Amino acid sequence: MAPKQLHCLALSSGVILFSRGAGSTSLALIGSLAGCEMFAHGHGVQMISAEGTPLKVFWKSFDNSALLIVFADPTDDEQHLGKLLEFIFDAMVLLCGRDSATDHTNVERTQRELRVCFPLVDCLLRQHFDLFCDVTDRFDFVPIRADAAFAKVVENLVQIVDSPYGCLVSRGRLVAATSRWMQLTHSEVFLISLLTQFQLCQAWDVPIFLPHHSPKVPHRLLSFQLTAAVYFMVLCGPQPSLSTLESKILRVWEPWLSDLWALRHASEIAGNGDTNVISYLLMPREETRCYFYYSIRSNSSECFSRLHCAKILKNFFLYCAQFWAIQKEPEMRPKEVWKKLTAYICFATRFEKTDFYGLLPPTLPDYAIRSAVLKMID
Repeated sequence: MAPKQLHCLALSSGVILFSRGAGSTSLALIGSLAGCEMFAHGHGVQMISAEGTPLKVFWKSFDNSALLIVFADPTDDEQHLGKLLEFIFDAMVLLCGRDSATDHTNVERTQRELRVCFPLVDCLLRQHFDLFCDVTDRFDFVPIRADAAFAKVVENLVQIVDSPYGCLVSRGRLVAATSRWMQLTHSEVFLISLLTQFQLCQAWDVPIFLPHHSPKVPHRLLSFQLTAAVYFMVLCGPQPSLSTLESKILRVWEPWLSDLWALRHASEIAGNGDTNVISYLLMPREETRCYFYYSIRSNSSECFSRLHCAKILKNFFLYCAQFWAIQKEPEMRPKEVWKKLTAYICFATRFEKTDFYGLLPPTLPDYAIRSAVLKMID
């Protein structure tokens, strides 16, 4: 599912701005693809993809300026590749601004400025995260019942900063957020959450642009690490300073430290002997959220690591989306989809208000799958 290579070119000149990913591609091939895009663009034709024996080529232009070309596996879903390129361009805008991402008058300067986005672009290419927003277009949330208490603390803290944008994040997933933070696009929230992977200090102050809400005017992203995987983040203006705010933020969260540490277990499935579900994804239809659960028992098997479970469920989600899209009439769509392989079983079903995507052990008998899923949901 992870693409092999990515190339970003200036659409007007065909000059390569940067290349990321494993392996190498000849400049002649990249130039030919860029030439095809430029020729098609000049004749009002949109080029989308081309498929060869070893790889599929998918490309997309942005703002009539930047051209992104990705080399992927022939089995990769084109809709997902299109979303991936949109996320990558948004990552460029997030850290560099739309002007730097699209103004290629001075190519050398653009190449230098775009280097700051390489870690985030590499993360998107490798798919080295267990979030689902990039395929579901939903906010990833931690499944807890005490979110109202955390939300109250977040609301009080953003008033200190004099900003309407604030959130509490655990392993990249939202725990609580202000109403204005939830008005950001899925892409903006997703990319900002991924930035916590690169925070190497307790407090972080970095300028970012909002790709859809403020692509040309930067904001300050203040991020405070509260525990090993929990961060409080806020968007604000030039004031207050990080040093002034750090002690206040940490002092407010100090009484909550035990609850914050407990968040690392919030997505874990109870490890009792009756658990027959390795991992699953819940998507309530009336919400814009999704919840990922993972069995701690699978830690003993490298095959079923948390990250690997997420990748399997992502592929299965895309498979189901294509399968259900074939049936135009809602009443004709099957309520269940099965995929039984040697190493695991994938099972999806549509409850009255929730969609379920599960990963189960291959030893589970067919007749026991529904009961295991229902028991887990209950």
